[in-house]
Amino acid sequence: MIDCMNVEILEVLKEIRDEAKQTNTRLESLEGRVQFVEKRLSSGFDGLTGRLDTYVERLDLITRRQTEGEFRLSSEVLSLADVTREVRDLLSRKLDDHQQVAEHEQRIRALEDRIADRPSD
Repeated sequence: MIDCMNVEILEVLKEIRDEAKQTNTRLESLEGRVQFVEKRLSSGFDGLTGRLDTYVERLDLITRRQTEGEFRLSSEVLSLADVTREVRDLLSRKLDDHQQVAEHEQRIRALEDRIADRPSD
């Protein structure tokens, strides 16, 4: 009876050993897959990082260009403001001159009218 029990225990132990070997084989297979996935993820992240770096460079370039454009535009606006002030001052002087000419013409007419109204001697 002890031999029969020992044989049964030995058979159960062999089954456990065989199943452990199968489990180890499956785990080794999974390890290979995990490593494959890790490599793929790593290379994917590297590629993504490279593309993100490219986008950052592009954004930096766009930012620089926009800043330069805004600087040029503000310089032109300031120049235009200076020219506008000069034109305003010139027009103001011309209007003052025009007013003065109009007053002189009025005075000349008044003098001419006085001379015309004098009796001749």
